[in-house]
Amino acid sequence: MLSLFAGIGGIDLAAHWAGIETVAFCEIEPFCQNVLQKHWPSVPIFDDVRSINKQQLIEKGVIGDERSIDIICGGYPCQPFSTAGERLGEKDDRHLWPEMFRLIKELRPTWILGENVDGHVTLGLDTVLADLEREGYSTRAFIIPACGVNAPHRRYRIFVVAYSGYKQPSRRDEAQKGYEHTSGRKAWSELTPRCNVADPESERCGETREYWRRSEKRTAGSSTLGNTNSLQLQRKLTLRIKTLGRGSQTGEHKGASDGAKQQGAAQSRLGGALDGLSEWLDGIRWPAAMGLEQYEWEPPRVITGMNGKVREARLKALGNAVNPVQVLPILWGIKQIHDNNTKFTVNYLL
Repeated sequence: MLSLFAGIGGIDLAAHWAGIETVAFCEIEPFCQNVLQKHWPSVPIFDDVRSINKQQLIEKGVIGDERSIDIICGGYPCQPFSTAGERLGEKDDRHLWPEMFRLIKELRPTWILGENVDGHVTLGLDTVLADLEREGYSTRAFIIPACGVNAPHRRYRIFVVAYSGYKQPSRRDEAQKGYEHTSGRKAWSELTPRCNVADPESERCGETREYWRRSEKRTAGSSTLGNTNSLQLQRKLTLRIKTLGRGSQTGEHKGASDGAKQQGAAQSRLGGALDGLSEWLDGIRWPAAMGLEQYEWEPPRVITGMNGKVREARLKALGNAVNPVQVLPILWGIKQIHDNNTKFTVNYLL
């Protein structure tokens, strides 16, 4: 696997768990390069996705007569698509999907794995799928939240999987006889909606767009983590501080009023209304809200001095990182298909 936009190696750790070898990284941030060098000391690191090419990989011994790239993976920058930013799409200087696509066309790997934020669904995903399908790849996009793998937060992420060894049947073929999987599984027409996911005018894309439009309307004007200074967020936090006196484990907090203590004790330690969360999730220690004194177990929030610079780089790297547990099911599926020489359809991963 060639790992682009590698960060601190979240996808590569999952690949290691799945039995897939990363043979080269491309990462521009010095802090992330140090992390990669520590954990994969023998794997070369290229520092700019805009200049890396096939000739460089040959010169470094990454690929050769008996060694080629089977997978290209990459969490290409999310800032052009994220709802926490301005969503400039292709006009954003950080729009680097074209560079990843350039390498895909040059190296022609069997598999492609892309990662991005869920805002990519309504901005840019159609282009990515169309680019890949134009090059002969069959594609499928998965949205997997972190809470889907037992993490205590949502962190929705979209994973784009593409495979070059399969040709999708036409609608005419489906109508005449369907597509039977060689292992006797269900017909393709039973598994896949009769539309092209890369066609922006298709029924499936229309339904997806409508879903996200409704979601955006519901959250219109609401605050995001990308805008922590918004008036609405400050009002919500002030109201929560006044009405909820939650502590690290007891529902109480130093300085809270008796009424707040009683209300906090009667409610979930998540800090909201009764929510029916499991004991496992509700037992997680949640940090103090803005404006409240930090708990003793919390790390300092103020970044100062030399250690502060390292911590700032670490926080940035963690924020950009891919949770390896989220992507592990996909990489595991790819490995099983490759090792077992299974006749592949993208639905095999479902």
